[in-house]
Amino acid sequence: MATSPVLRRFHSAWALLHRDGLSSLLQEVWRKVATFETYLAFRIDLRHEIPPLPDALSLLVRRADEKDFAHFRSMPYPFLRHAQFYDRFGIDECYLAFSQGEIAHIAWVYYPDQLKKHPTPFRILRADEAAIANCVTIPQFRGKGVYPAVVRTLLEDLKKRGYRHCYMYIEVDNVASQRGVSKLGFRPAGKSWRLRLFCHSDPAAGFYFRGRCP
Repeated sequence: MATSPVLRRFHSAWALLHRDGLSSLLQEVWRKVATFETYLAFRIDLRHEIPPLPDALSLLVRRADEKDFAHFRSMPYPFLRHAQFYDRFGIDECYLAFSQGEIAHIAWVYYPDQLKKHPTPFRILRADEAAIANCVTIPQFRGKGVYPAVVRTLLEDLKKRGYRHCYMYIEVDNVASQRGVSKLGFRPAGKSWRLRLFCHSDPAAGFYFRGRCP
């Protein structure tokens, strides 16, 4: 006779309680109910020269349009996820980087006048600030320097438009991305946190806690 999922979970909880005690059981229950994520804030002063990258990649970076999002809606992750940003939050400052005709990277730019639309509101941007967020490099293009090259292109555009600072918020465990933005002149500027509960189905949903950041 097959064991029901509920009964299996009860047996697992009883075994954990018996083996490791009540404290371990409560910790496991908490992990199922909520996750608490730490993000490091990185900031760059756009009044200074943006460091060049050692390898010049041949990338075409352009803003996504309605045709791109329509195409993304019929594609798997991560493309579908970025169409959802456009559909659910009403933001459209999405940039696509192409390498030999293929999409290699997707990134978004947040502006202070769109604060209420930001899916991940880690910072209340001032009038002379912007943020780069929700960056993803398509798997076959990873490890080739695409990520910092795209970010640098976006920074140059923000600099020309008169923005003073740009922020990026990166998960504390994502060391590779932290190294990538550090090469461009970003420096640690603080921390923020997000609490996600079991009821938060959207990946961007949660309770945001902004730490002290200049």
